[in-house]
Amino acid sequence: KTENVDFKAITENPFKQMRDRYISKHPSISGLAVDQRIDQVIAYIEENTEETDHVFLYPDQTFVNGVTGRQSGQPILWFRPDLTFKKDGDIMTKGLILGAFEGNGIDWVVFEHGARAVFKEQFPDVAGYIDDNFVTMSLVADYYTIFERSR
Repeated sequence: KTENVDFKAITENPFKQMRDRYISKHPSISGLAVDQRIDQVIAYIEENTEETDHVFLYPDQTFVNGVTGRQSGQPILWFRPDLTFKKDGDIMTKGLILGAFEGNGIDWVVFEHGARAVFKEQFPDVAGYIDDNFVTMSLVADYYTIFERSR
């Protein structure tokens, strides 16, 4: 059974200050649970990128683009094997992702902890493109790795 939680009514929440900050800035996400690690990614993106930059988030934190006002060049909103793409990394999906990097001008890449290895296994061509065209900029909260396009 799923319960609806009124996040505004929770006063003893350890993430209250962070939640209030985003709710005041973006009232449409008032029901979204955000943890401190992704909060640090959001802060990093807000401080180190331009509003016109395209940010690719893997596997599924694309709400960060909306919260930060950054562009999303992702062809797939949510990366889940055998749900949003074939687990074997089919050629169509590889082409969509690589096309997004080249055609949408993705400037930044954010990988959740452990997700880069999975991405490399599923999409080795795209991972090679990232290796050749991006540099590691930061490890945020020991959980997210952020890459910037080489200039």
